[in-house]
Amino acid sequence: GRMMSKKAIVSTMAAVCFLVLAVGCNKKAANDANLENGINQFFQDNPECFWFAEKLPATYPGTHDNLDRLVQLGLLAKVPGPPYHAAGEVSPTFTYSLTDEGRKSAVVTPFMNSVHTNMCYAKRKVTKILSFTEPGQDNTTIVEYTWKLTDVASWANDPIVRRFYIPKDLSQEFKDRSQMILTNHGWSV
Repeated sequence: GRMMSKKAIVSTMAAVCFLVLAVGCNKKAANDANLENGINQFFQDNPECFWFAEKLPATYPGTHDNLDRLVQLGLLAKVPGPPYHAAGEVSPTFTYSLTDEGRKSAVVTPFMNSVHTNMCYAKRKVTKILSFTEPGQDNTTIVEYTWKLTDVASWANDPIVRRFYIPKDLSQEFKDRSQMILTNHGWSV
């Protein structure tokens, strides 16, 4: 009798575990875990960046403390460019380009009718799903959540970089909302 009750308990526990896993593995269910995964996938594909108006390398007249700081941090290289002629005056120019270290953080993206260089310094990660609306017939939901920055590049904490490019507190938790849609691969932003 006693051995049988252990077998019954073990098989009941196995059935409960299987049921929990089966329900938990449904990627299409509207639940905190699936919505968090969908938002985090979007964040993984869209890192936190600041951007330059042009694609680097780019040449600018005069000096630029913000770019020179990125040179000092090893992200950009700076070389003298051709003289700049304007209103009868000649000014020096400098060409800034990405270093090998800078290329690790750089992403070139189309923007309007040109391209620009993004310098990516962190990724967002959901810290908590606060609420979500019941999905309707259109298979969409509005999700409210909090997120923090993770994988923050060491250079992003530099005070001059922060002043010119990254005004937000890198350790703060932020509240946000996104509309998500159910796809054949699960929930997506």
